[in-house]
Amino acid sequence: MSFGRLFLRDVRSLVGFIFTPIGGIVLVIGVVWLNTQIRLARHGVETQAVVKDKHVSSSRDSEGKTSYSYKVLYEFKTAGGKAFTSDQSIGKPLYNRTAIGDTIIILYDPANPDSNAVKADRSRLIGPVLFTALGGIFTVIGLALLLASWRSASRITTILKRGIEAVGRITSIRRNTSYEVNGRHVFFIIEYEFEDHSHIKRRGSNPLVHEKMIEPLALGEGTEIPIKFLTRDPGQSTVDLDALRSLAQGAVASKA
Repeated sequence: MSFGRLFLRDVRSLVGFIFTPIGGIVLVIGVVWLNTQIRLARHGVETQAVVKDKHVSSSRDSEGKTSYSYKVLYEFKTAGGKAFTSDQSIGKPLYNRTAIGDTIIILYDPANPDSNAVKADRSRLIGPVLFTALGGIFTVIGLALLLASWRSASRITTILKRGIEAVGRITSIRRNTSYEVNGRHVFFIIEYEFEDHSHIKRRGSNPLVHEKMIEPLALGEGTEIPIKFLTRDPGQSTVDLDALRSLAQGAVASKA
């Protein structure tokens, strides 16, 4: 079996391919958002703004939990006299202390006045920090899973190419419920034992044995199967899927 097929069939690679791009997107959003807030804090111009309205918006997640966003609508003028209106989320305590008609201090980016924030709102960093942290965590987890899958596929490929043949005896066989194809669990986890070239008993397992190899050969506990292991490290072994596939195809052909 090729490296590519082994890599793509590993559930860790599938999860990694989901986590990594999602985490990357969230991370980029968080970094850009955080950079905007840092830029406002360092280079933003202070000015007064008048609160024109305030409102609370709500949303529900998939579990039915409701979250609230506290917003104020205010108007301000830049140093050049140009008027802007902004609708910004602020923390609940500050929202409760702010009334329509109040004059508040805001910060705006002189190069882009649409980028602005209420100076007294200390919660404005929470959102970008959370996005950045979650994005980073998802990205790291995704990359770690891809790396683990890559190493596993490389290890099995090396065993299949350089290992020596042996006969293993199945000690346990069960469906792999962590992996689905078209809504079905078509792969089996096979655990086996064998004797290496030094007649030492070893154990191994393979989580991706397709049912097309199981059923024709009526594989079960105690059944002998072809395996390969590395002579320099007999603990490294795997089911010889190519040989097992040939046996299964022969069994099907003999019944036809």
